[in-house]
Amino acid sequence: MMSLGPLLLLAGLASAESTTISNLSTKIRHLNTNTGEVVLIGAAGEEAQKAMERMVRDMAGLDVKIVRVPTMGDTDEEMNKALERANLGCGLRVAPRGTAKWTVEAYGTCGPERAAQDEADSTMSALAALSAEVSEDDVSGEAPSPLVTPTTDAEGGGASAPARPVVTSSSDGLDRGDLRWAAKSYAKGPDPVVAVLESSIVGFGAGHFYSGNKEEGMAHLAVQGGSLGLYVIGALVAANASTSSGARAGSTMSSIGIVGLSVGRIADVYRAPLSAEAARMRSLSGR
Repeated sequence: MMSLGPLLLLAGLASAESTTISNLSTKIRHLNTNTGEVVLIGAAGEEAQKAMERMVRDMAGLDVKIVRVPTMGDTDEEMNKALERANLGCGLRVAPRGTAKWTVEAYGTCGPERAAQDEADSTMSALAALSAEVSEDDVSGEAPSPLVTPTTDAEGGGASAPARPVVTSSSDGLDRGDLRWAAKSYAKGPDPVVAVLESSIVGFGAGHFYSGNKEEGMAHLAVQGGSLGLYVIGALVAANASTSSGARAGSTMSSIGIVGLSVGRIADVYRAPLSAEAARMRSLSGR
């Protein structure tokens, strides 16, 4: 895990800053030490390239690779290409800025995200080790040794009181009782298969009403009910029309109703298991 000093140093390189050659060489040494990698120096222009070459000659112990990068255009793309060609992870773009001043911008894995990644890797390693230890205890049938916190004299009224055991929980914070409760709650929820059957056979949002999703159930009921009503009205108009145009209008209404009913039923059936699964997940949100 990286210390606070290097972290602050890397955070300072997250955006372009103005610095001197002396300060730049110090930062490069820190990067070499804390990343264990060669630092790519992207020198923007001839002046920057010559200055970086002099720095390497004058300041011993800098592990760098200097490449020339354009002074104009997409600087981010050019630096990323240079890092890829050099097969390096950390890069600094250096450009002249006034007298004895240089603009430095970090690319790749030498910004604060490198420190954050190291922190995350360390945490994940600790969790993996704890998980393996808990698994070994489960296999052997022995409970892990509890942590013991001694009681101070003030707490015990001046006498030496017995230590109080503090049993740590598992890394995910769940015990077997929690898992059993979660499994039972999930199983008691609406069955997605039943929801599909109800929406397929009965339709009109039945599967959603069964799952407790009244809002979506009402929407499917309205679409399919309205489409069915349009079909019936169109059929009556076509049957009782006294002209061919009236019969055609009735037939058109019936066709639209059939299409609406079919599409609505398909959407009803497709969404029914999702409503059931959502209801099951909601049952796990509280005990």
